[in-house]
Amino acid sequence: MKSLQKKIEETGLKKAYIAQQLGITSSTLSRILSGKQAYVSADLMKRLEELLDKKK
Repeated sequence: MKSLQKKIEETGLKKAYIAQQLGITSSTLSRILSGKQAYVSADLMKRLEELLDKKK
């Protein structure tokens, strides 16, 4: 499985746009991507994957 960072780069979407679509701040998205976010809900990860898959 590709890392989330690589998937985001492939889609060409801005992190701020992705965060807005998910209803989180861009700093929270950055923490998720860097692995510093202690807990990420399964629902949020599912929505993120769906957003990235839709934009391919």
